Amino acid sequence: MRGALYKPLCEVMGARAFLPDGTLLLQEIMRRKRPVELLLIRQGCAILTAATAALTDAKAAGANISAAILAAEQVARHAGAQDVRTLFSLDGGRTLRPFERLVDTVAEPLQVYLAVRYAGTWLDGFVHMSVSPQPVAARAAAALAAIIASARAGVKWRDLSRLALERIQPYGAHAVIGAGVGHSIGLSLAGASNSPADGEESLLAGGVYALWVGASDGSAIHAILSALVHVRGRDNELLWSAV
Repeated sequence: MRGALYKPLCEVMGARAFLPDGTLLLQEIMRRKRPVELLLIRQGCAILTAATAALTDAKAAGANISAAILAAEQVARHAGAQDVRTLFSLDGGRTLRPFERLVDTVAEPLQVYLAVRYAGTWLDGFVHMSVSPQPVAARAAAALAAIIASARAGVKWRDLSRLALERIQPYGAHAVIGAGVGHSIGLSLAGASNSPADGEESLLAGGVYALWVGASDGSAIHAILSALVHVRGRDNELLWSAV
């Protein structure tokens, strides 16, 4: 209900008003995607895939950070994205910043966060690219594969976090995401959908989730990788992956 309607309604009803907060109930319902939602999410993931490919191609061609990100954003918008948001790193993946000005630096490695909005739903992912093998990225990729395989209905987020932390050793958690390993996909990128590493919340059958793993030595080498997964009864549908 819009605020412009909600406020006068409460004023008219006065002290007799009893309007319980239905946010948690609504979120529970929205996490289980209907067939039409899944269709639109798959289309959005195809846009994210195309944008990621453009980013990869630009990086391989020696493009600087600005050119690579602009190439990805252009592809996403031409493919039908309603909005695109990006973050990138200038310090080897240790921190991420928004794209606010042109940067002519050629990053090696290149760490990017890319989010596209399609049909009202945000789909996001972390990509790590390098021209040479990166042990920290390889470890993060192996950990990501492990949590994708373990992401079943009823599995708690805290268990996935524990698994990721085990698989990235001898590296530690990346400071940007901490020990968290993802969130549910929905209409917002922020806040309530994020799942804490120590949370009791479980994955739901029919839900679509962003799963991510970040690894770092705390000093010079860092990597974050992610995937988008539809959790089903017996198996998972991999909708998009950075690896």
